[in-house]
Amino acid sequence: MDGKPICAILERKDKSDFEAYELTQQLNSPDATGEERMSAVQQAIAKYRQYLQNDPDNESAIIGIMGLYQAVGRTDSALWFADHLVKVCPSENFLNSASNVYMNAMQQTRNQELLNRVFDLKRQIITSNPRSAENYYQLAMLYAQIGNPHEGRVIMDKCLEKNGGSFTAHYYSAIYMAQTGNPQGARELIEKSRKKFPAHKEECDNLLQQLQGR
Repeated sequence: MDGKPICAILERKDKSDFEAYELTQQLNSPDATGEERMSAVQQAIAKYRQYLQNDPDNESAIIGIMGLYQAVGRTDSALWFADHLVKVCPSENFLNSASNVYMNAMQQTRNQELLNRVFDLKRQIITSNPRSAENYYQLAMLYAQIGNPHEGRVIMDKCLEKNGGSFTAHYYSAIYMAQTGNPQGARELIEKSRKKFPAHKEECDNLLQQLQGR
């Protein structure tokens, strides 16, 4: 085009998101002082904000700034970007990122509204990917942690119902049983899984060994 090389045509004008990412890498330096780390965080936030002015729906930039706000304790800002991320891209990975932010905030404040939001996001994740046994397990454990293990068992039963041919579904269901006071049920399920999924015999044996004496 007009004699210009393709790389020149495709070159991005705004590289502030890359610059922000490079700044965040300084946080991992063992030689960086606390003051240097805080300065890097503040500069990275400014860079991400600059980039998001031109591309407000960029998932990577949203996740980047969301994590930085969370790291410095600016929970309200982190939650705002978590909500924005869900609106922009309600897929499994991004919903998980947002739910983690809400979970951390809820654990700090014990706020019921935040907990409700975590439940909503986890249910959205299961809807978007009903084959993910790990997400069923995480939702079930949330119920167990608030004193309702029965509802968690219902969640894991649904997981097995929808994913009866999945070893992972059986594995997480057994772990849930073991963690919520039913080690015998966990052993029985793993014994069945051992026969049903011979390729996963070693994993079953390891879990059975962990359950010995319980």
